[in-house]
Formats: sequence, C-alpha cells, structure tokens
Amino acid sequence: MQTIVTGSTRLDIAKKVGDSLAGRFFAYRLHPIDVKEAVRHFGLGAQESLERIMRIDGFPEPFLLDDVGKYRRWKRSHLDVILRQDLIQLETVEQLSQIEALVELLRSRVGSTVAYSNLAQDLGCAPKSVKRWIQLLENLYVIFRITPYYHKLSRAILKAPKFYFFDCGHVLGDDGARFENLVALSLKKEIEFRQDAEGADL
Repeated sequence: MQTIVTGSTRLDIAKKVGDSLAGRFFAYRLHPIDVKEAVRHFGLGAQESLERIMRIDGFPEPFLLDDVGKYRRWKRSHLDVILRQDLIQLETVEQLSQIEALVELLRSRVGSTVAYSNLAQDLGCAPKSVKRWIQLLENLYVIFRITPYYHKLSRAILKAPKFYFFDCGHVLGDDGARFENLVALSLKKEIEFRQDAEGADL
C-alpha cells in the first residue's frame, strides 16, 4: 500500500488525476490532536491534555513543544502562509485585506450564529463575496461550519450557521468560546474518522 500526504495547496490533487481511482483511493482527513488522542498516544492525563490544548492548541509541532511563546509565533506564521501563499496559489484573489478582516470578524463570533448579510455590511461588500471567501477559508482548513439540525434539510440550509476554527488559538473572547470550539472540533474529528476509516454514514 502506498500513502500520499498532501499539503494544503494540493488538497484536491486526486480529483485532477486522469486515471480513475475508484476503489483504489481512500482519503483520510487529519485533524489537530484532541484530548482523546493525547491520552491514548502521548501518555498524558485527560486534565493535562485539556489544559495544554486550551493553552497551545493541538497542532502537533506546538503541542509537542509545549512552549507558549513558540506557539504564538507559529500561529501567526501559519495563518499568514495560508492567506498570503496557499490562497493566492489556489485562486486569484484581489481582496486579500478584506479576507483577513473577515477572519478577524469570525474570531470574535465563535459560538454565535453568523449571517452573511451582517458580515457583508461590516466589510462593505456583497453577501455573495462573503460566501465565496468563507468557502475558500473552508477549503484551506482555516474554519469549518456547523449548521442547525433539522429533520428537513431544506430548513437547515436556510438557517444561519456557526463557524469554528481548526486552530482554537484564533478564537477571541473568554475560555467558554474556546472550549466550545474545541468540543466542536473534537466531534468533527471523531465523525470524519468514522466516515473515512469505517465508512460510517453519520
């Protein structure tokens, strides 16, 4: 068996391969370290794991170093590379400053439902532009959305979603918002692992 690990600018490489990979290609989505993984694979206690992730987040390099200063430097450079290098390589973007401002707005609204019209008003642009930029940020694994649960999908689509960060350190506000982000990310990680590894329909 051969394994290909793609970087953030090549996440869709399998879709562009000329030969059909049906039945021969399975994607596994990788997430930051969570409490469950830290306890199972790094020998840390649950409380210690939670405190470290709340302080430093779960990306492997800063998590294993357990150095707040180095994590802050890593966090700034990591997001800068995504927005100023990966994003530009994926798509021609002229409103980079507005996308950066959008990220700042989302940082302070974790845990709250977010309306595209409100974001557009704050940024001074059209709602369709905000939708496009958010989709780009999702494709680059900066943020992810959670929509309200309804029995009817048509109703859920119409309701305002919540947005969370893959790096909990970007969350502004009190520890409650950051903890909610961590719980949402841990649940997403578990669901996607079961989908990728077991084929579960969740």
